[in-house]
Amino acid sequence: MEVYSEITKRVEELAFEEGAEAVRAAILYGSRVSGYAREDSDYDVIAIMDRLPERIQYHYKPFGDVKLAILAVDREIFESDVKDSLLGDFVSGRLFTPFIPLSGSDYVKAWEVSMKRRVALEELIELAYLYEPVLDYLLVEPTYIVVNYLKKRARAYPPVGYSYRLMLSGVKGEDNLKIIMNGLYEALKLLESDGYVKLLDRFIRLDRSILSRTDSRGYVFKKMGGSIVKAVKSYAVHTYAGREVFLRVFLEEFASKLLRSYRASSFKLNTRGYISLPTHTGIQAIDRGVALTSILKELGFEKPRVKRIGHLLSLAYLIEDDGRKITIKMYGKFDLAKWLPVSLWSQLAVDFEVKPRRRLLNEYLGFMRFSERGLPYTPIIYLDLRRLYMVREYVPGDTLTSILRRRSGEVGGIYRLLGSLLGRVHSLGYRLGDVKPSNILLGSDGRLYILDLEQFKESNQGLGWDIAELLYLTGVELSGGKSIKLLEELVDCLIDGYIAGGGSIHILEDASSLKYYGVFAPLIPLESSFIAKKLRDRSYS
Repeated sequence: MEVYSEITKRVEELAFEEGAEAVRAAILYGSRVSGYAREDSDYDVIAIMDRLPERIQYHYKPFGDVKLAILAVDREIFESDVKDSLLGDFVSGRLFTPFIPLSGSDYVKAWEVSMKRRVALEELIELAYLYEPVLDYLLVEPTYIVVNYLKKRARAYPPVGYSYRLMLSGVKGEDNLKIIMNGLYEALKLLESDGYVKLLDRFIRLDRSILSRTDSRGYVFKKMGGSIVKAVKSYAVHTYAGREVFLRVFLEEFASKLLRSYRASSFKLNTRGYISLPTHTGIQAIDRGVALTSILKELGFEKPRVKRIGHLLSLAYLIEDDGRKITIKMYGKFDLAKWLPVSLWSQLAVDFEVKPRRRLLNEYLGFMRFSERGLPYTPIIYLDLRRLYMVREYVPGDTLTSILRRRSGEVGGIYRLLGSLLGRVHSLGYRLGDVKPSNILLGSDGRLYILDLEQFKESNQGLGWDIAELLYLTGVELSGGKSIKLLEELVDCLIDGYIAGGGSIHILEDASSLKYYGVFAPLIPLESSFIAKKLRDRSYS
């Protein structure tokens, strides 16, 4: 096009005037490319030059009835911004919008893919850290990378928010997104060849090797400070690059940016619905933030009856409607009243997860692992990581606490079966973390179910805690002189079943540890103190 040739010519003239060696590439971007230009809109150009003395600088040139806004940048500076965000993505961030290379197209394409590879890796590392417990299941739609990156850019530098709004919601919105995605797919293929991701039909699956790119503490620091640093850099570079611009022109631009910031203030890029996990009813987006009332309607519960179940601090509910039953469990600030004291109380013996989001992810992982390994589980129907709740199928039955209080004659067989289940779980390298009688359900189908897996962990460390907690709290339930004989029987039944189920005698020895006994000593009756000795004796037999 004639206008493109004229722009290229003006860029070459500018390079000569500024003493640059050569123009490496000229890139047209902005409203004239993305389809939201007005009649008086500028033509926005990035001019990448070899050995540009001023390194980076705005130039505003008359161009017919409008202006030609040229952002001239030294090649080395540009490439450093692409690779390491030297300028806070002030220049390279424009490669995440539609553009037309007016010259140096091969060069521009290579650096576009490089930029998108770096950003994709940053975004996916962030997700890998946030969803680390369930990383093996996590499914990410590629569009998330674009939307979340632009959202961060708009938050850090509000004037671009208005441009993004017009770019993605205008008549060319879908086409613009496809253009952006083209280079991103090439970048993702590079990450796949590096072994960090697997590209599926609709999703990206992350490999755990992506976590090797950064340690947790270093990533947390980067996450907290990275966006702020980029924002500061962007503003600083914008001011620096415009230092030589004629005052009136610069003030016009500044006023325009203020107006765009105001217009963009009510615009929010929606990143919901791009993160999914498989459940027992299919793959579901788990970041939608849907209210419970809406989910119940989606599940066909028109007039649900709600009943709280569990202990006083429990946030678990039984939902009934027309004979159907499901359970809903919420993970929030209120149940910190349960977990914070427990964590402080037991911290010398075992580590407990307190954060609600991480407890939900632990529980999800536990039920998924159980279902894959053929262990009894309550199927997951839906979960929401924004509202922090999980919906599961209801399994009828009796809790072990209720059975113990009735002193039912079948309790010995139940503990043998429970020991076998724990042996199987531990042989797979899983720690349950919270195995108390109230969390064990004898289903009407005769199987034992673990109802609470908020502290589930794939680990071979501290497995003795599961056995110690169960037996000591069983002693609490059976407090009283006449129950000692029954407690002794249950300890033997559990140990027999544990060994038969594949449990290790070394774990029995760990369960007898004084560090565990010390946690429960204030709670258990004195006559239950034989539990540690019996565990120790059986581990040596």
